[in-house]
Amino acid sequence: MPSDTLVTEQTKRQFDLDTIVYNFRLGSGLILFAFVLTHLLNHSLGLISLDLMEQVQDWRKMVTRHALGTTILYGALATHMFLALAKTATRNSLRLPRWELVQLIFGLAIPMLLILHLADTRASNWLINFNDSYRSAIPGYWPKMTWLPIALVIVVWTHACMGLHFWLRLKRWYRRRFLLLFALAILIPTLAIAGFVTAGKSISAERALKRAKRADVIMEHIQPASPLLTLASFNPAQQQTALTAPPANQPILIAQQKGGWSYGKIIEYAKIGQVMFGAFALLALFTPTAFYLIRRRGPKVVVNYPDNRQVTALRGTSLLEISRQARIPHTSVCGGRGRCSTCRVQVARSSDPQPPPSEMENKLLHKIKAPNGVRLACQLEPVGKLSVTPLVPANKAMTSIGRLNPQSLGIERPIVVLFADLRGNKAATFSMQEFAMGLRRGQVVVADDAGMGPVERGVFRMLHDMHKAVAHESTHDALTGLPNVKQFREALKDALKAMRQGVACFVMVDCVDEVVHRCGQGAADKLATQIARLLEKHMGDRGLVTRASEACYGLLYSDAVVQDVQPLLERLRVAVETARCVFGRETIGLSISIAVMPLGRGVGDAESIITTLTRLVGEARTGGGNRRSWDISTRPRRWGAT
Repeated sequence: MPSDTLVTEQTKRQFDLDTIVYNFRLGSGLILFAFVLTHLLNHSLGLISLDLMEQVQDWRKMVTRHALGTTILYGALATHMFLALAKTATRNSLRLPRWELVQLIFGLAIPMLLILHLADTRASNWLINFNDSYRSAIPGYWPKMTWLPIALVIVVWTHACMGLHFWLRLKRWYRRRFLLLFALAILIPTLAIAGFVTAGKSISAERALKRAKRADVIMEHIQPASPLLTLASFNPAQQQTALTAPPANQPILIAQQKGGWSYGKIIEYAKIGQVMFGAFALLALFTPTAFYLIRRRGPKVVVNYPDNRQVTALRGTSLLEISRQARIPHTSVCGGRGRCSTCRVQVARSSDPQPPPSEMENKLLHKIKAPNGVRLACQLEPVGKLSVTPLVPANKAMTSIGRLNPQSLGIERPIVVLFADLRGNKAATFSMQEFAMGLRRGQVVVADDAGMGPVERGVFRMLHDMHKAVAHESTHDALTGLPNVKQFREALKDALKAMRQGVACFVMVDCVDEVVHRCGQGAADKLATQIARLLEKHMGDRGLVTRASEACYGLLYSDAVVQDVQPLLERLRVAVETARCVFGRETIGLSISIAVMPLGRGVGDAESIITTLTRLVGEARTGGGNRRSWDISTRPRRWGAT
């Protein structure tokens, strides 16, 4: 079997195993989070009532103490702990981002605290029939060991919320609800701790009251029959059993009769469990270092980064881990889990052949439509020599991740980026990779700061400018820069809607076809530009000048009547008639035909006005050019006619 086929099959099997492990770790974590969430909400009910607190606890026990519920809950706990240790042990390096390091430390601290808590509650209930209700369990912590449940709440909840945050922050809906969820993440453990403290005080008060009542009953029973017997004859030592609360080991005495278990024996085994887990945790933490010492004499890889930086690393290490070991900033929003694509790099053609991407990497690269040569640094384990260019700058991108701002989260969102040169100069265009490298090296500068990363900010600015250019082209003539007939139509609609007086005109240059035939399209374009400047100078601030077609221009006079416009149009006709189109040896006389229509009631809508003006100016030109048409009922006449 060819070697490349073997690599592909091994990669596929590795992907399948990684996916299964990831799904199990995620699923078990979600099960544990559901239990922790309901447990803390149950604690918070201590602020309302101790009886309500215990009633909800009984409902929860119907699920968690059921055989199926117990199997799922403790199976998830064992699975999550084992996979966490395995992931820690199989890392190539423990040089991690701060947030991931904090999550790892908290995760390893949870079992050390949880083992004691389980020994006090579930194990004692199972082995010595201890009633682990709130009224019985809380006095074991209040007030001498209150630090244990409070520390357990803080550590477990922080670890869980960090895991959920870095799993969900790529989801679009999570960004919209981030501030609300963050507030709940602070509120829930706060209420749980407050409920625990309140319940502890209430239970202490209840027990003090019971002891006081019991003492009163004892006093009544020892009242002397003779008045000579005084209260001083009462010996508290003789009534020690009656005056004090039942000893803490009372259920232990009952259990000893059943199976030989005692509370002290349970605690002893719990401490052994702590030592064993601590040993496994230390082994998992030192395993990456041990493997590094073993493999450091093995094959090496050489990775070349931009700015002539070269790093030598052990083979079998991912490119992202190599960057972290060399303290080279490398963006990785998802923490190297292959979900965000922000660690992608461009592999240079001068690099040695690299292992093919796994199915998971291929799926993500296909999703973002990455070009050839783009790989994910968290998935690529280099061989030989490799030259890469990170495509997402890390300096500001990774710094903004920790901010309490939904805009700073790594959000997966589709965008459309178009690089184009409207003038047709292909040398002026550049690719997305070149743009990213320009930002990284400081060769490209974006003036405004939209609160986004440098690449996003540059893309936003570019899209904004291109949107303005496209919007301008859709409403303006590309050659002369005048508004087009669309803008003329909108201006007519506004004038008719406002019931303002005005005059609409179409001016057609009669000799455009002759200029194109004798001098070429270039001469016609220059003539159109000069006519546009002449019309703008003629109109001034009286109204709007537009280009309706190649040879026709639209004029809209605001707050005017035909008598006001007629002398202006006459001066325009004379100015055009006295001009000449000179191109090379060709000289062509100019003339214009004009259609005029007053605006007011009964003239129809904007579309009918444009249709009428088009017909009138066509009639004027058909009649010999250099004519005017005043409205629908007026026949075309020469300018000199009365």
